[in-house]
Amino acid sequence: MAIERTARKSFSDKMIDAVMYNMHFIGLVCGVVLLSIGMFFAYKFWIRENNRSAQKYFGSLIMEYNRAMQEKNSDFGALLEKFEMGYQKHSRASVLPYYKSYAVQILLKQGKKDEAIALLDTIISETRTSPMVSLYQMERALITLDMSDSELQKDAENSLLTLANDSTNQFYDSALFYLGRYYWVNDQIALARETWQKLVDEQADEKIAPSPWAQQVREYLTLTIAK
Repeated sequence: MAIERTARKSFSDKMIDAVMYNMHFIGLVCGVVLLSIGMFFAYKFWIRENNRSAQKYFGSLIMEYNRAMQEKNSDFGALLEKFEMGYQKHSRASVLPYYKSYAVQILLKQGKKDEAIALLDTIISETRTSPMVSLYQMERALITLDMSDSELQKDAENSLLTLANDSTNQFYDSALFYLGRYYWVNDQIALARETWQKLVDEQADEKIAPSPWAQQVREYLTLTIAK
């Protein structure tokens, strides 16, 4: 009987130990879950505040940028430094590409095309999964078309062709317009007509969001035919 009581007591102790162990384990799991939830909301709060701060600073820089564009002898070097500081400080903010996009325009204003293209390449890399990436790719192509290097110009032309024929590109009409203009300026009138006619034809049944380039293209086609 004593042995049986001892066995029952030992079994009971083991059950208690198992329950205590399980409770301790559950407590640890709950603690980890609560900590993860807390960190998640803390991160979301930080992201929201970071975006708010970035947007506020970006807004002030836009006003300064607009003033600089209207004034003579503006210090674009100092303005560029402010934009650079903005996208370095707010590197995780949603407006980061816009900081850099304005910095690109300032670099172009300073005649620094190579630096502008290099910065555009970083924007393209950072927005490669965004629909906006095609807009930055088109901007890069347009800058390169104005450069004297024939190989770079050919690459830019091919880039515009790709963007113009990409059915997923919401800015395809802009690509068609600028591609046609490039042909026009370089006396490739037949190619310009063909490119612009494609834009007009594709816009014929567009009712919801007609291209802003369509009417201008029609006028150019008239000039081309008259010629």
